[in-house]
Amino acid sequence: MLDPARTPDPAPLIDRLPRGAGVLFRHFGRADWLAAGPRLALLARRRGAAFFVSWPASRHLLMVSAGVHLPFRAQKRRSSGPGLRPDQWLSAAFRPGAQRRIALAWQPDFLLLSPVFPSRSPSAAGRAALGPVRLARAIRRSPIPVVGLGGIDGRRAARVLGAGAAGIAALDGLVDL
Repeated sequence: MLDPARTPDPAPLIDRLPRGAGVLFRHFGRADWLAAGPRLALLARRRGAAFFVSWPASRHLLMVSAGVHLPFRAQKRRSSGPGLRPDQWLSAAFRPGAQRRIALAWQPDFLLLSPVFPSRSPSAAGRAALGPVRLARAIRRSPIPVVGLGGIDGRRAARVLGAGAAGIAALDGLVDL
């Protein structure tokens, strides 16, 4: 996960990713996002990582991305999808409860569930962390794969995967390495 405030220069993080990882370019608040997006997409591709862009996205960024991520606020506002190619992925953010139904209505390929653990993310502010038990329960109830997000570092990744998550998403867990 990239965040303009916490990863103003994400290139060193992308260079450390393992082959097969993904990069989610969350460009909100970033003045140069139209220019930075294609450069980051190229870095990710060279590293063997899939490049995703958070919605809304320019048509050019859609063309160079492996998929689009719908933050919850975008899910509520849009009435139609981002117009993806058949080979592109769609992910949607959700938290347990009513948000899950809204996210599933988009028919995403996978869901990002957060916060699993306490997180410094602005989107997690004021939200109680799920923990591995509630995460496992949400995963069992989901008809599609769930990726855990929020407060995940190297020590906690095994707990998230052990709860049944299809994968992990991290920002501070990578920044702090």
